[in-house]
Amino acid sequence: MVILYIPNIELPTDLGWTHDATDWQLSTTPAFKDDDIIEKSMSDEDNLTSITMDVDLPADTLLYARARVICNKGIFEWSNIGVIKIEDFVKITFEQPIPSKVMKPVIHLDFDKQNFPSTMFTITTDEMSSSSNSDLIETTYFITDIHGTPYYFNTTKDDLTKKLVNEVILPEDRVYIISASFKSSSRDVSSVATEVVYVKPVKDINLKTSTDDINTNYDFIISIDPIVNFKSMEVTIYGAGMDLKKEIYNTSQESLSIVVPSTAFEGFDISSILIGIEVTYQDDSKSGFKYYPATIIRNT
Repeated sequence: MVILYIPNIELPTDLGWTHDATDWQLSTTPAFKDDDIIEKSMSDEDNLTSITMDVDLPADTLLYARARVICNKGIFEWSNIGVIKIEDFVKITFEQPIPSKVMKPVIHLDFDKQNFPSTMFTITTDEMSSSSNSDLIETTYFITDIHGTPYYFNTTKDDLTKKLVNEVILPEDRVYIISASFKSSSRDVSSVATEVVYVKPVKDINLKTSTDDINTNYDFIISIDPIVNFKSMEVTIYGAGMDLKKEIYNTSQESLSIVVPSTAFEGFDISSILIGIEVTYQDDSKSGFKYYPATIIRNT
């Protein structure tokens, strides 16, 4: 018997998405040729996120599994291929971690999920919970868009419950699925936790300031193009370095330009910054934040 599962993805139902069925395949090769597939369930409307397949194979047999989600608006890409090794039962001593169910992580994000930045955000999870004496030894973080296109993947033994994502810039006006899963010292792997975010395009805001090699030894000006019915703008700057990120500057002014003092960059070893700009209109409505990643230099 083999149990397959995929994360119970939180689809953006407010955009009309529904999970209608799932395709499941189990194969003796990663090519998934017709002759190699030993079990499958296609367009399965009953087993949406997990399925039990009855297979009886010798020990040390390798199997390959994959699945894809069928929605009312289209079909996802096939998942990454999972490798399953059929093993004989092996007795363990109580000094070893006891195999057990590892609870699915709980994900926390540091920005509004409906107005998410394209980069420099942090994925934080609660501590691992299990019913055994096993420890968390590895966490996998990955990001795809709603169609299954991969944008980020990182398996780490260091950033187990907190990961700064600063290596990718997500395209705007897309819905993304941020995912995380745990691996314990008993070699159990948790279900995949997911959060759905939207990198919102803010067309009114057009930054005039160059975002390349800003010299933080000096004050610099952040300026935007004129906007109809402009009232004020808020600027927030985040600094990142050595897997750490924090807000280093914030101001609101009734002006299309603001001067950022060089002192904002003192006391923190920053390698890059993220500039967030939000406009308030004359009717007090807000544009939402437009985020701009920027590179910096410091002359010594």
